[in-house]
Amino acid sequence: ARDRCIRYVYEKRAQLVSAELDPDHTVRLDRNFFNNSRTAERHPWASLKIANYWLIVTEFLEQALAWLA
Repeated sequence: ARDRCIRYVYEKRAQLVSAELDPDHTVRLDRNFFNNSRTAERHPWASLKIANYWLIVTEFLEQALAWLA
């Protein structure tokens, strides 16, 4: 049986910033395109953006419910 995972080793002097597998999204069997990349440092901007979208949607729904009441 062949292993499904392959471990790549980065052996350069330059500092690694990010890595991405299949950047053109040519593999159609991939179910989740969001897990194809990693960054060396974690950036909180993505979670803050999602939290702001959630806040906007909930405020809009609250305003709509208040208008209907």
